[in-house]
Amino acid sequence: MLEDALKYPLRGEESTATLLIGGGLAIAALVAAGLGVLLSFVFVGLLVLPFALVPGVFVQGYLVDVVRHRLDGDPDPPTFEDWPALFVDGLKMVLVGVVYAIPVVIGVVFFAIIAVVLTYAMQGSPNTSSLLGFALTALVFLALAVYGVLVGYVYPAAVANWVREDDVMAAFSIATLKEATLNTRYLVGWLLALVVFFVGNAVGQALLVVFFVGVFVIFYAQVVAWYCYAEAYADAMGLDREDGGASDDEDGGAGDDDDDDRQQGYGALSYETKAQSAADDSESSDAEESTPPTTDAVERVEDGPDASDDSDGEERRE
Repeated sequence: MLEDALKYPLRGEESTATLLIGGGLAIAALVAAGLGVLLSFVFVGLLVLPFALVPGVFVQGYLVDVVRHRLDGDPDPPTFEDWPALFVDGLKMVLVGVVYAIPVVIGVVFFAIIAVVLTYAMQGSPNTSSLLGFALTALVFLALAVYGVLVGYVYPAAVANWVREDDVMAAFSIATLKEATLNTRYLVGWLLALVVFFVGNAVGQALLVVFFVGVFVIFYAQVVAWYCYAEAYADAMGLDREDGGASDDEDGGAGDDDDDDRQQGYGALSYETKAQSAADDSESSDAEESTPPTTDAVERVEDGPDASDDSDGEERRE
């Protein structure tokens, strides 16, 4: 899987243009974010910062399209053509991520409330208050870390299931997600994607100083990672995809058609054989009827009844 995943973004005639556009969107997001930060002191940056999110939405939509192409069995990566559809898919992907992040927000708010309550309740016992605060903080952060790992593990399967069902609510189908994520094939593909993502981001961050070369590496790593996610989900769910060829069922159907053709051919051949045999029998009977009489028969016919009488007379005299 890893070798195919690394080659995937480079397939197709428009692969170079696709990588350039993806990296260009990342650069546009960085530039917009930088301008927003620089101009924030005059409040103009607040108007610029939202534009930094738009290129990222298109990139997210493209990654959704990568999953769609792989689930459909398309060997080539998608291209940046249908921009409105990419934007809508990107917004849906962000929405799914926000929904999965809601428990994190609730946990942080709950932790803040508990911390304030304990602070006021334990004013007379600073040591106890500090100890409880530390224990509560550690517990909350541990819970958030575990939940973050679980979300990171389930989230790609959620996106893939939404794409497969063409329904964003399918991203929250617990039964289907449980079936996919508990499969070892999904675990292997997810781990490969994780390695690619971290290595690609590390290399990309190191190359950011070289005229934004790193952003193209990061985009490439994202495409490879989501290729692995899609393949992991498809393998876990046992999806039958067509990579430019007929599926097993179609091959079987073609085989049945060939068998029918052969049977029809055999039937036609048998019919022709029987017809030929009947024709041969007819010719044989005609030949027998037209066969000339033997020599003895000719002599008897030529001698006629006189010859027969002479022979009878000789027998009587004897």
